Amino acid sequence: MEGGVTINTGNTEGIQSGILPKPLGRSLPVKWKGQWRSHINILSLAQDGILYTPMERNRASKAGIIRMDSIVGVSTKIKRGNLKISIHTVRYNKMKACYFKQVVRCKCRNSCDSKEFLQELDYLMHDSPYYRRPRKIFVIINPIGGHGKAKEQYQKLAKPIFELACLEVTEVCTERAGHVFEILRDLNLSEYDVVVGVGGDGMFFEVVNGLMKRPDYDTAIKKPLGLIPAGSSNALAVSCRGTVNMVTLALDIVRGYYMPLDLVRVYHKASNHYIYSSIVTAYGFMGYVGYKAKARRQLGPFRYLVTGAEHLLNPKFYRIRLHYIPIGANEWIQREESVFCIMACNLSAANSQTGPLAPSAKPTDGCITLIIWKKCSRFQMINFWMKQKHGSHLRLPSVETLKVTALKIEPLRGEGYVNVDGEIFDASELEIELIPHKLTLMCAVPP
Repeated sequence: MEGGVTINTGNTEGIQSGILPKPLGRSLPVKWKGQWRSHINILSLAQDGILYTPMERNRASKAGIIRMDSIVGVSTKIKRGNLKISIHTVRYNKMKACYFKQVVRCKCRNSCDSKEFLQELDYLMHDSPYYRRPRKIFVIINPIGGHGKAKEQYQKLAKPIFELACLEVTEVCTERAGHVFEILRDLNLSEYDVVVGVGGDGMFFEVVNGLMKRPDYDTAIKKPLGLIPAGSSNALAVSCRGTVNMVTLALDIVRGYYMPLDLVRVYHKASNHYIYSSIVTAYGFMGYVGYKAKARRQLGPFRYLVTGAEHLLNPKFYRIRLHYIPIGANEWIQREESVFCIMACNLSAANSQTGPLAPSAKPTDGCITLIIWKKCSRFQMINFWMKQKHGSHLRLPSVETLKVTALKIEPLRGEGYVNVDGEIFDASELEIELIPHKLTLMCAVPP
């Protein structure tokens, strides 16, 4: 058909029928080739996606929609004077992984109408009041993450999705410790829609703290952040998204899935510095294991299990003075405890090896879940680990859980280490405060 588009589709993954929304903007006549016969349909843009409806003389054909949330990107190619258009879609399986299906391939002789249609589709996806998909992203890659395979995995799994969505991607690899801070210090954030970290929880920690070190930190921290999980535990990805599948997290970025995330400000008194946490701040067992495991990176995620098991042979207990404000209260409560570990959780802190540390903690629940793991026997310590997989460890008699908005932890003997999202610091008095909805994460909350 002159001036139209021929669409060949033997499979209709990503295309749904039913009650259709009201069309918006430009319509485009197309020839739709079904399994048995061809029909002349009309393609129209709607808030929910691309509608296809039959013309009056084609009553045998059906109406439907290619939903916007299934569209990854649109690519074009000129061959023999014809403009070929492919609309790529995605579908999730039950495990939250995903796979692609090229639903629509278009071929037209007169490309003028098609180009205008695609321009309106581009506006609808990126600039309209309905969607805010990113156009330009800045990607920071930790090449030693994931057993040294982070860059390779990113290029194999995530980067093709960014290219399919026609994102303008700027990439930089870290070369040394603290390089992320240097990169973000000099970065013109106004040139990018999203800052993406490729690595583990340590990468996200450095991105957040790098933004907070800038002179314009209050504006910089509002920049949407993306995470491509390629670390040892990936607690942030598991806690917020329920998966470490790179493709899933890359698609969240492409499709503009935003969610707010609480931030925790930790004042480390010994160094007179503020540290910012999004997952968990711990003193005691988790600090000691994090410190000792640094020398065992070759073991990957198992270094924490090995080091933790060793620590159980000669456990240490820590005397602390604790101050906290319970949620819904205004007054501080003070007490002293002998603890094996004390943990201030902003998220569930689930990871790829264990169950959630704080199952009830949510990304934006407006409070810190405080877990006090008190002095106990080795049997009770092992029982904690075994029950954590099912979330029943918090019912143990040696464990106490509180919901607080702020707290202070004062080590009375000055020994041990502090673990903030996997980064290790010397023992110090800590002042911990929640800042609600401070971060914007490119992530879809799992159902």
